[in-house]
Amino acid sequence: MLDLEQGADVRRLPIYLLIDTSGSMAGAPIQAVNEGMKIFQKAIQEDPHALETAHVSIITFGGSATQVNELQAADTFQAPRFNASGGTPLGDALLLLDQCIEREVRERSGEHKADYKPLVFIFTDGQPTDPESVWREAIAKIRSRSNRKLTNFIAIGAGPEADVNILKEITDIVFLMHDLSTDKIMELFKWISQSAQSASKTASQNQNATEAELPPPPNVLKIAL
Repeated sequence: MLDLEQGADVRRLPIYLLIDTSGSMAGAPIQAVNEGMKIFQKAIQEDPHALETAHVSIITFGGSATQVNELQAADTFQAPRFNASGGTPLGDALLLLDQCIEREVRERSGEHKADYKPLVFIFTDGQPTDPESVWREAIAKIRSRSNRKLTNFIAIGAGPEADVNILKEITDIVFLMHDLSTDKIMELFKWISQSAQSASKTASQNQNATEAELPPPPNVLKIAL
């Protein structure tokens, strides 16, 4: 279950998708991710609860870590198109995520209501290629947010090169995806879309909600033990 409570009168549900666009994703996998992003866009724009609460940001990490778009309301979100190249700077991506959350996620003030805790998904098919000191510092920052119940973080390790132990250092919710075929990646993004819809429904229907249920994962995902 996902902890959603960050304060009274919460409004926005920030959703961050961290997508591995390194060279190992080239070809069919990255094309499937592109199609999956279209599924995600369609799902949140056809869901009244997501339209009311969801705000989406995409961060890619392939060669470098880049925030493709700042938090953007669901109705204006446009699925980006990715190209795959470079290494897997996981640490840089997590540090960038931490900076984005610090800058974009609103606390309660006289001008606006507090946001829900961000819902974060990370999808990666390999081990980090940045220095260990970098990704360890980044994991410590993100883990601190999770331990203080400031984020809901879900990691998906795809393919045989994904390092489960590193992902488990980031979050307690880790899934493995052994098959990177197009149809399986599409199943993954349908589930991510359903998860965003479920969290949005909880946020929009119950301002005092503390938890949202993730939908059952598809068969392509296995819980990392």
